[in-house]
Amino acid sequence: MVKSIFKAQFMALGLLLIAAIAAQADELQCTPQSTATACLAHIEQEMNVLKALQAGQAPRFLDIAKNADGSPNFMTQSEAIAYCKDPNQVPQPAHLPSARELVQLSTSLGAKGIVDKCEGSDQKCYTISAINVDRSQDTFNFSYEGYQRPSGELGKNWFWSSSVYSYGSGLAYVLYGADGNVGNYYRGHSNSAVRCVSGR
Repeated sequence: MVKSIFKAQFMALGLLLIAAIAAQADELQCTPQSTATACLAHIEQEMNVLKALQAGQAPRFLDIAKNADGSPNFMTQSEAIAYCKDPNQVPQPAHLPSARELVQLSTSLGAKGIVDKCEGSDQKCYTISAINVDRSQDTFNFSYEGYQRPSGELGKNWFWSSSVYSYGSGLAYVLYGADGNVGNYYRGHSNSAVRCVSGR
């Protein structure tokens, strides 16, 4: 008797849980009652989740390194690496992002991201071949098609990575905030901004 009462209560609790999950799912989906704006916002949210999954777990980027007057602090790549490791500048642990992490940032802003191969029609697709700080080689295809330029300083500066271009050690990978392109530039030039990544 006690056993069957307990079983009935357990089943009722399960049904309530299923109903709650279904109700939450309905709130998140486009329905005939939803406005077009709400549906588009929902679709965009879901696409951003998919892009983040495609790129791997998105790194947590910190604020842009700035001067006393609030302008971006431009520096060389070696200065940028040291800056991100300096506990007086950035909460530790932190590091200068790799080329792959810059690609993940670009992907989170709408870029197609890492792809199996570059299709003929996609002129914004190319192979990145990087050597990381730990001397590991990282080669993959990247498309920045679809990138949505962010506002402010994020959308108009170059940002350093810690990864060196495989075919020229004097060059490092950088992200161009205006178009999401991850290209390479001379490591010794002080014309790129810095966004460190939280974590090792």
